[in-house]
Amino acid sequence: MNQTLGEQKLLHIVIVTGQGQANLIPILQFKPDKVVLLISSKMVDQANNFKKNLVKFGNYSEEDVIEFDLPDADLELIGLKGLEIFEELKNRFPDYRMKYNVTGGNKLMVLGLYEAFRGEISEVFYTDMAHDRIEVVLPGESPSIPIKHVLSIKGYLLSMGQQYRRSSDQSWEEGARHRKNVAKHLGKQADELGGFFSAINAMVKKAVNDPERNESQRIDYPDQEFQKGPFQDGKVALKLFKDAELCKWDPSEPKKIEFNSLDGALFLSGGWLEEYVWHLLSDLQPAEVLANVEFTELGSPKADIRNEIDCMAVHTNRLLIVECKSGNLKKDDSKTNDVLYKMNTLKERSAGLFGESCLVSAQKPHDSALKRAKEYQIRVFYGGQLKKDLKDYFGEWVGG
Repeated sequence: MNQTLGEQKLLHIVIVTGQGQANLIPILQFKPDKVVLLISSKMVDQANNFKKNLVKFGNYSEEDVIEFDLPDADLELIGLKGLEIFEELKNRFPDYRMKYNVTGGNKLMVLGLYEAFRGEISEVFYTDMAHDRIEVVLPGESPSIPIKHVLSIKGYLLSMGQQYRRSSDQSWEEGARHRKNVAKHLGKQADELGGFFSAINAMVKKAVNDPERNESQRIDYPDQEFQKGPFQDGKVALKLFKDAELCKWDPSEPKKIEFNSLDGALFLSGGWLEEYVWHLLSDLQPAEVLANVEFTELGSPKADIRNEIDCMAVHTNRLLIVECKSGNLKKDDSKTNDVLYKMNTLKERSAGLFGESCLVSAQKPHDSALKRAKEYQIRVFYGGQLKKDLKDYFGEWVGG
């Protein structure tokens, strides 16, 4: 399990912190034999989650993870506790070399332990997540170490105290690949098709039942009709829908449309945008992309309440969350604000300091919503921006 000098085993020391990736990534990369967690009273829950991550994704046993309490105030007390911890580790693991990650904890904790370990631990480093490298503090004049990609989406979420539950399966992916040309066409023509999308969404809403509790969705009224149009851009889209067997449509009676499958109706009323985003990201080959991700908060009284994100990707240990909206967001500003609030909350809870989030909308949101998104540091792409700007943004994120 260890990356060592010769046959010497490695003991890896970290201070548990709220941003677990900076501690977890070097462990998964260096693969030490034992991991020592130093835990303040405020970080007990985070330590439990971190340990679960080590057991699940690092292939460690419970016995491989050693825990110590550590005060988070009073420099002298921290130093004395540090000396006590070091002596115990030296007695229990005399043949191990020790490695200390100074990334976690507050400044007093880091300084107190550094003084306690001075001259005893020769390998000290800092995880620079912003620049994807591990900076070696000791030994002096050592080159930095590039961070390797080690976190899956499941592992990333767990490091943030979130439990992955499910996402779209292989059959969904196969269907998305079958519909790829349609999704790509709609994404590239989103600016011209705004009114058409609104009309399709309204007709699907009429066609599909509003399920009661314990009732499945189904098509109750398959035959629908456009109130206006469809105009030429809409007719081109309708022919694509027909050829892909997503609906029945006859160009000789262009106003009439028949939704002959629930999957087709749901795709046309917004599923296409999720698939378009999934295709754009997948084509760039990041480490992992998942659609329709559900996850819950570990240890929460509301742990059965599932959070849902339309698309998630992870690359070089950074998480991207994407929410997709095909409806007219300008029409309902309060709904857009709710979406942005949800995204901001989930970004803070699941993406961390170096994660990103963006809202992808088929139509332009209200200016006030765009302003609020900027305050939340949520990127927004809409209409004509879906053709090039969104693809460029994803490309920069994967390449970054």
